[in-house]
Amino acid sequence: MDNKDVQILTGLQSSGVSPFEKTALNVNADKGIQDLVVDPRKKFEIINGVEYSSIIRDVPGKIDGGFFGYGSAFVIEFDKSPLLKGLFEEIEAEVGNEPSEEIVLGVVYKKTCELFTNSNEKEVDALGYRIRNKIGIVSLENFAQAKTGFCTQASAFEALMIEKLIEKGRIKGNVSISGFDVETPEYSGGHVFCRFESRTKKWVLDAMAPFMGSEEDYEPVKKDIVWKIERDFGSI
Repeated sequence: MDNKDVQILTGLQSSGVSPFEKTALNVNADKGIQDLVVDPRKKFEIINGVEYSSIIRDVPGKIDGGFFGYGSAFVIEFDKSPLLKGLFEEIEAEVGNEPSEEIVLGVVYKKTCELFTNSNEKEVDALGYRIRNKIGIVSLENFAQAKTGFCTQASAFEALMIEKLIEKGRIKGNVSISGFDVETPEYSGGHVFCRFESRTKKWVLDAMAPFMGSEEDYEPVKKDIVWKIERDFGSI
């Protein structure tokens, strides 16, 4: 990491930016692990030199080929993920020619709830560390294989499946990932969820809540704590 990266890291951590949007450098000396350094404002370089776009922020951009840099950081590579491709085929088959976006999104939501049966945060982190130590890079596929994940993995899976349905013309709209900060006596951090916007409605899919429905009915939105991020997807 060069001096410029250090300056970015320091500046973001002291700026009051949401922890989901900060460049993160975590070192676990006991395990010899150094998490990846991510500047969410631009593309970044990962271990093997391949560039992935950050998908932490609720802005237009591809989910597939992205990197989720919060918590147990992982990449999303659909074409290299047999299980994710198989799950998408199941979703696509169940969706069929269904015109209702509520039913289409409901299929994705149900599959997500069925997939991530273990949402223990410590076990999710431990799994990520074990895989990173073994092969150097963690993917969403790894978490799906273990049926282990919390809000980061669940929202990424939901967004990826919806993105692929959009590409196949099964649903029209834009998908992204948004979130909010959480500060309680017991926990300090944040939570993320999948967001889909069509011409007629804004949807939230949050398998960890659990919640699927209109954005205006989502409790964090009603409490006005969701990040204020400018969205400009263009026409749908």
